[in-house]
Amino acid sequence: MNLRAAVLPGGNDPADLLTRLDGIPALREGLSHRSRPLVEAVIDHRLHQFIDRHADRPDSPELRVAAVHNVADLLTHIPAEQSRRVIEHVADLTGTTFDVVASAVIAAFDREHGEDGIPAPQPTAQPPPQRSTAALAFPPPDTSQPPPAGRAGHAVNPTTLRRRRPGRR
Repeated sequence: MNLRAAVLPGGNDPADLLTRLDGIPALREGLSHRSRPLVEAVIDHRLHQFIDRHADRPDSPELRVAAVHNVADLLTHIPAEQSRRVIEHVADLTGTTFDVVASAVIAAFDREHGEDGIPAPQPTAQPPPQRSTAALAFPPPDTSQPPPAGRAGHAVNPTTLRRRRPGRR
């Protein structure tokens, strides 16, 4: 299926164009000369939203790669015969390379389907882990308080304590 999007002259709605005298030629022109693949329009829209959200950050390679990852999930659903063109489109828009975009798409596919191509199982709610009775009887030490002071006001370090022999201080 070849879905396309078109921006009509003046941003008009098709019904508005049909009510004007020059509307039918304008509608024809908009649909035939100004249309582009729908997936590109969706990608462009998502990238513009990403740019708007991060407008306060300076341009950087990291931000460009983050923009690629922002749309990579969309590219996992593109038919193989269109993938090269769309990956090149994203690389051009983000100022990255074909390889960067392709790697992001592969990573998004792996996240979605698992590395073996089989969809990953959906997580199910797990009951909270049961605490053992020993954990209930001996709660973890309170680390919000400073450790007790040893001789001469030094903090006691339990890892360096050694067993004292009887008769020695």
